Amino acid sequence: MNTVGVKDFTMLDLIKPESKRLRRHISAVINFAKFREERLVHGVELTQEVDALAAKKQQAEDENERLVNELRAATAVREQEAPEEARLKAENEGLATTVQEAFNQQTAVHEDSLRLKQELEQASPTAPAPRLLPHGSCPMAPAP
Repeated sequence: MNTVGVKDFTMLDLIKPESKRLRRHISAVINFAKFREERLVHGVELTQEVDALAAKKQQAEDENERLVNELRAATAVREQEAPEEARLKAENEGLATTVQEAFNQQTAVHEDSLRLKQELEQASPTAPAPRLLPHGSCPMAPAP
């Protein structure tokens, strides 16, 4: 009875109950039962919330482990491909140099061509200008 809030409950209350004390004791037991029921509902809600959070935490840990394994696999693949990457970068740099040299050579040829045309026009001002053929139409090329 201490639990329900009755501090002065004795054996005499069982053997020879008094109506006023009995009413007080029964009221205390009923109040305690109502209080316990309210707390129990709240406790069940908290337990369900804790269970849901624990499941969510487990899912997050599983996802984290999966992603860590995926990262390790990707890192291993990248390390395996590193020599090929270095070789391709070097090849790319060599090709870039070749393209730049070809561009410089084409620019020099174009400038020479313009200079020669200018010299030709200055050497023979009365002669008709040479007729330029459209690109890809060489008279020596075989017909398609």
